Amino acid sequence: MIQIMQQLQIGNQSMGQALSQQQEQLNQQREASQQQMQRLEMMVTNISQRGSGVVDVRQVGKPDFLKGSKDQIGKQWPDWMYTFETWFCTQFRDAEKALRWAREEGGTSITAQDIEQQCQDVDWPELGKINAQLQVALVSLCRDEALTVVRNSERGQGLDAWRRLNREYEPNNPQANLRLLKKVLQPAQQSIDTLRASIETWEREYKMYSDRSGEVLSDAIQRLTLQSMAPPSLQEHLDFHAGRLVTYSLLKAEIDAYLDVKQSAQAGGATPMDVDALKGKYGKGKYGKGTYDKGGGKYGKGKGHYCDSNAPPCRHCGGRVAGSHTEWAVPYTPLTLPTNRAV
Repeated sequence: MIQIMQQLQIGNQSMGQALSQQQEQLNQQREASQQQMQRLEMMVTNISQRGSGVVDVRQVGKPDFLKGSKDQIGKQWPDWMYTFETWFCTQFRDAEKALRWAREEGGTSITAQDIEQQCQDVDWPELGKINAQLQVALVSLCRDEALTVVRNSERGQGLDAWRRLNREYEPNNPQANLRLLKKVLQPAQQSIDTLRASIETWEREYKMYSDRSGEVLSDAIQRLTLQSMAPPSLQEHLDFHAGRLVTYSLLKAEIDAYLDVKQSAQAGGATPMDVDALKGKYGKGKYGKGTYDKGGGKYGKGKGHYCDSNAPPCRHCGGRVAGSHTEWAVPYTPLTLPTNRAV
């Protein structure tokens, strides 16, 4: 009886321990679920504070550093500016509009009072946050001369620093616009491989010039400039079809179709005949300029004939030696074969 009671006690203790472990696991799962809900609520709160359609910038890679001499930075600037604006505008809903406003200020400095006034006039509640965050971003990514340009602005005035960078490396003045117009009107001639990318670059530069100056080139000038970029073979094709290519869009579509055909042919392996393959065994070798090409024989200019015991079998003359050779390896055509030979 005592042993039975002891066994029951041991069984109750084991069951109690198992229940305690299960309860502890349930508590841990409940705590993890609560933490996950809190993180989700924080994410929703952050998104609602930043504005709708905004990406968490911490999940997006930063642009490269803007560094080097003035000439080096000037070459990097168009691509770097585009990358930076795309990255920075993921943080605030009105960031793109604010950057454009700062860029258009040109030679006029942007002060703290200007930003406060702009917030009231245009109803930009986030403009102050944009200004402060922009200063931090530019100081973090600019080096060498670009950092000097940023430091010339008042501390904390990121929009004014952005204005200074644009004015320094993408000036909007008559001299700069003339240089840009020259690039638009006098593009370099391209090859088939580089033409498509060069057209994209040309269209971007033309849009930049048009946005700055407000001038629009006529369709005829655009077509003439576009055709001047094409290689000679493509220019001849475009001249032949000039009667129907009467607009810029039609001309560009024709160029795209031409390039597609050329690139498809190259990708499909359409290559010229491998002439080198005919210069080996049956070219200048034993059966090229040797036995069957020289002398005064019946079927060539040699003493021998076109097929002998040393030659491969010919599908025209019926030679017996194992092997085969091509039509180019014999100095005759089927029309000149003897009638007593199997063809």
